[in-house]
Amino acid sequence: MSETEEQETEEHDAKVDVEETQRKSEHPVKEDAATVVGMLAEANKAAERLEEANKVTEKLLKDQAAMKLEKTIGGSANAGAPRQTKDEKEIANAKKYLEGTGMEDMLDEQKKEKTTFK
Repeated sequence: MSETEEQETEEHDAKVDVEETQRKSEHPVKEDAATVVGMLAEANKAAERLEEANKVTEKLLKDQAAMKLEKTIGGSANAGAPRQTKDEKEIANAKKYLEGTGMEDMLDEQKKEKTTFK
């Protein structure tokens, strides 16, 4: 290639580069704006979902606090259950102790019959 041809090729390549740069510089702004608008729309949707989730969480926390208060005011966890007498507790503990020995049945309240010897 001669020097003139090389110069013409370089000028042509430079011209093509300039045209390509101009073409690219027109579209990126529009594409960037479209991308930013899309990202903003997604961010707004996410913010709405977060607001809804916060409302649900707030309601659940209020309900939880109300249940805790009701339990605290309600008294013991055994409320409404019949209370055992001291004797009943002792018999229940003895049954647990004798469990598996075969003698736990002797603690059951039974009608005591008189044994008669002949």
